[in-house]
Amino acid sequence: MRAPVSLASAQDKIRSLVTAPEGVAEALREMGDPDGRGLSRLLRGDRGLSATARLGVYSNAFFERLRGALAKDFEDLARVLGPDAFHDLVRVYLMLHPPHRPSIRHAGASLATFLAEDEVAAPFRRHLPCAPDLAAFEWAQTEVFDARDVALLTRESLAGLAPELWPSLRLEAIPAFQLLRVEWPVQELADDAALPEARALAPRATHLRVWRFDERVRWREISPHEHAALLRLADGAPFGAVCERVAEGVGTDAAPPEAARLLATWIEDGCLRAQT
Repeated sequence: MRAPVSLASAQDKIRSLVTAPEGVAEALREMGDPDGRGLSRLLRGDRGLSATARLGVYSNAFFERLRGALAKDFEDLARVLGPDAFHDLVRVYLMLHPPHRPSIRHAGASLATFLAEDEVAAPFRRHLPCAPDLAAFEWAQTEVFDARDVALLTRESLAGLAPELWPSLRLEAIPAFQLLRVEWPVQELADDAALPEARALAPRATHLRVWRFDERVRWREISPHEHAALLRLADGAPFGAVCERVAEGVGTDAAPPEAARLLATWIEDGCLRAQT
């Protein structure tokens, strides 16, 4: 007589089968239960459906829910890849990176890295070379959309700052802000870009800032020296060091007005948080 299966063990097996991207039947074969007899001891058949078929309904629904969520988070990638290729991408990706967090919101967190680095993703890179950068760009938008709100820095808050204090001033980007350096100008594929335009896209090193302002996600292509200055700012460097980094890009004489222009732009765009 077989020992009874614990509830926890049964739940673990059913969860692993429901979430298996290759499907319930294939997962059972890999478990050494190709005819589903072991599963039938945990789950009854019903209305003419075997236990395997019943669980397959939930498995298909689980995958489709994830695929739909990823298609929403990576709308441009799904559009330029096409439905069949994107479907295949999601299936392979989930096999190697199954969700481990309760919220579906995090399902796509590793997709850009997977596309850029995994050998299994090589066919997708050949099909669409800019795919890793496009995925990184779209995931940055998801991240900044969900980031928390903070009070924004204003011109007025800096107006009374004594000149001798400016070099030591420390500025901080808002949580809803990210910097990207990509090898393809993938922002050109945003919104209504068609597939032929994606195929014609030429590689070009591109610096982007992505942020949320007035409840909208925004992005802007920026110069290398602005990108470098923002990286210095993100490292906690004082404004004097940020200005030095600007000078490395535009020259000593042009640095003061350029640094002032950049600071004004960052404040106007709502990229900096209020001083605490």
